[in-house]
Amino acid sequence: MKKLLILAILFLCHSYVKATHIMGGEINYTLLDSNTRLYKLRLVIYRDCAGSNNTLNGGAIQITVRNLCSNTNVGVTLNKISGGANGVDKTSLCGGATSNCSGGSIQGLSQYIFEGNYNFPATCNEYRMFYQIQARNSALNNVVLAGNNTWFYTESYIKFIPFNFNSSSRNDNLLLSANFCLNNNNRFSFYSPDANNDSIVYMLIRPRQLNGTPMVYTGSPTPDSSHPTFDCGYNFDSKTGVYKFRPNVVQNALVACRINEYKNGVLVGYVVREAQFVVSNAGGCGDISLNSIISNYCTTKKDSSLKIDAYGCYVDTFKSYDLVFCEGTLINLNIKYLNKNKVITNLNTYTGYGTMTDLDSLKNDSIRDFRFVWNNPIFGVHNITLDVNNCPTTGGGLKYTNSVTNVIRVLRSPKLSKDTIFYCLAGGAVDLSVNTLDSGVTFVWNHKTGFSYTSADTTKIKVALTKDTTYIIRYKYYGDTCASCNNFDTLVVKYVPDFSYTTSPKNTNICISDNQQLTVTPDGSFPPYTYKWSPMENYSILSPMPL
Repeated sequence: MKKLLILAILFLCHSYVKATHIMGGEINYTLLDSNTRLYKLRLVIYRDCAGSNNTLNGGAIQITVRNLCSNTNVGVTLNKISGGANGVDKTSLCGGATSNCSGGSIQGLSQYIFEGNYNFPATCNEYRMFYQIQARNSALNNVVLAGNNTWFYTESYIKFIPFNFNSSSRNDNLLLSANFCLNNNNRFSFYSPDANNDSIVYMLIRPRQLNGTPMVYTGSPTPDSSHPTFDCGYNFDSKTGVYKFRPNVVQNALVACRINEYKNGVLVGYVVREAQFVVSNAGGCGDISLNSIISNYCTTKKDSSLKIDAYGCYVDTFKSYDLVFCEGTLINLNIKYLNKNKVITNLNTYTGYGTMTDLDSLKNDSIRDFRFVWNNPIFGVHNITLDVNNCPTTGGGLKYTNSVTNVIRVLRSPKLSKDTIFYCLAGGAVDLSVNTLDSGVTFVWNHKTGFSYTSADTTKIKVALTKDTTYIIRYKYYGDTCASCNNFDTLVVKYVPDFSYTTSPKNTNICISDNQQLTVTPDGSFPPYTYKWSPMENYSILSPMPL
């Protein structure tokens, strides 16, 4: 009887009508009662509205909870709380357009949400929740599909450790499908806030199919994940979950991210999130640019075929930065994009430092033109984002997005410890020190005359001199000086010879209550001087003039 029950559960999990409508989904969990390990399980599913809804139009769905101690499965029923029979239309549309999810003709996607409660048994501390269905979208072309028979699979994981009953990370505002522009810089965020303030690490993985088997990718991306087809590369930030790429092929690409949650270095849970990237050359796609108007940024010696790129496309010493300036340098940026599009930027966070000017009044064309001037930039790394919502030139339609993140680095200006210091032989060598160097910055001294000692940090040295000497330190960024920047500082070391003097008379006899003049003549012209007579007992100075 026990065997028959297990077989029945497996049959419930896997016996579905074959279809090709599932675009993505994920399982989240939220703690309700730590005493009973009661959690709310939540499955979010996205459907391609060109496909059938016959597996999602009911009022409930079943996921599987696997006990990783006994390797046994339990079916858990989740009830539909959002979506109805056809789902909630989540298609990104321009004004007036209607998708095929709502009776229109534009390809769209709909969302379904299912929830249910489950008590995790205290007999085990590790569980995996998964949902699988033989209905993965057949339009994908960066993974190998089995025609209309490809399985969709998503999972999450929880581990109970002492004093830890965590809820999974979750982002209700994130759609798992997005439309991107061909040959444009694009960005997608897998970001999910964590309710427990644990450490979140984002990791790209291969999408999964039946029983969690990794899918086979096409082309030549990295072995651990499949990506869109791009002209040069991609960039993924494991701390923020931001994925940047520039596709050069019209495609439907599947990208999977595992969002790991750590507490004190221990993996206590994760959620797998898939995203489907629809890349098009639609009429609404327009590029966006941000450039420095004046050539006062730093340069580097590099192959002319390489580009300065924040999207991981070309590997050179400027890989992570688009523009590099020096502290105190005027930054004058020009931002251009198609007039019909809408741009969202974080430049408003810098309004305390600079001004944005609309230049459109000076022109009559289809290009939206802005200028941003930052008069006194603060040293550090600044990410200037420009997110574009593109709509077709005429009429309504799908809304395409592309993004530019310009990483601007402002180098700290060099600063020596003082402008002038004095050296005398009896006092020993004096220190010269420079403020902390930024990463990737080198420096040169104008000369090393008098250097008596060099520490491991060669910005901190000792000098011993025989004459006045001027030292200049100049910063260099990856081999080239930032000539237009204030990238140097000057320090003068003044040499003070050994102090000597003569007295006249050298010896004398003085009668009680009589006066005697003693003259002291310093050797050298380094006034002013101070003096003190010793001993002073039973004497008085009648004329305390300079020596």
